[in-house]
Formats: sequence, structure tokens, C-alpha cells
Amino acid sequence: MIIGGRLKSLLRRIFFGLAVLVLLAVIAILVQFFLLARQSEGLLNAGIINGALNGVPKATLQNCPDRPSCVNSMAEEEMHAIAPFRYGASSARAIDRLAAIISDMPRTEIRVKQVNYIHATFASALFGFVDDVEFLLDGNVIQVRSVSRVGYGDMGVNRNRVEEIRRLYNEE
Repeated sequence: MIIGGRLKSLLRRIFFGLAVLVLLAVIAILVQFFLLARQSEGLLNAGIINGALNGVPKATLQNCPDRPSCVNSMAEEEMHAIAPFRYGASSARAIDRLAAIISDMPRTEIRVKQVNYIHATFASALFGFVDDVEFLLDGNVIQVRSVSRVGYGDMGVNRNRVEEIRRLYNEE
């Protein structure tokens, strides 16, 4: 009986110690996510690149970084590729429509709105990670790029966001 009681007491202490260690590890991970999200607020991963095509200035979107948390309709890599948007209305109407859709989405901010370009930011609900989303009128299509500022993967968040905006845009 005494040996059994000592064993139970020892097992309880070991279990309690392990539970405390797990709790501390979870807290440390949550703090790291929070700090990483705050870091993402100050980074910028967007902007038009001006190049030349046959001597004519041509604006393009930046390439995706070498990680799966980015989609770009101008990308050739399958991991990043996504279809551009089509528009039949005037370019001004297309930009205004996109701006209205983005403005109605939660935790968004339109940072730049020009006649042919929109740059918006989206923040995640839990930690506030910031993603950059861009739209650029390019002939008869709207090029799109959506990228996470920090982290490697995004569990498809950027691709899903672009497809949701496309769905809303096409409902018109």
C-alpha cells in the first residue's frame, strides 16, 4: 500500500510538471505569433514595378517570394499562379467596384487607389497578421497579387481571398 501511494504521488507530480511545461510552451508560442504579427504591420511587400516593353513603359506587379504564401496572376510558377480578373466595364468602373468590395470586407484598409491600381491590406482575425493585396489594370484584364508579409505558409488564405473577391466582383 505504501509503495502504491508513493507511486501515485510521484506520478501526480510528474503529470503536474508536464502539464505546466506544456502550458508554458503554448504561452511562448502564442507570444511569438503575437510578436510576429506586430512585426508584419511595419513591413511592406507591395508596389508597382515600372519596366519597359518594346520601349513603352509598362507597369507590373512584383514577383512572389519563394514561399507558398503568395499568389500572382503574372507568375509563371504553378505554386503562385492564379488567373487575372476580366472586366467589361470601363477601367474606372472596374477599380471602383474592386475598391467597394474590398472596403466591405473585414479588417481591410485601402492604402493606395489610383486610376489603374489598388493596394489594400488585410489583417487576420486572431493575431492581426497583415497581407498585401494588389490589383493592376493591364489591357483588358486586372492583374492580381496577394502575399503574406511574414511567415512561410498561409494555408491557402491568399488564394482563397482572391477567389472570394473574384466571386463578388463577378456577381455584378
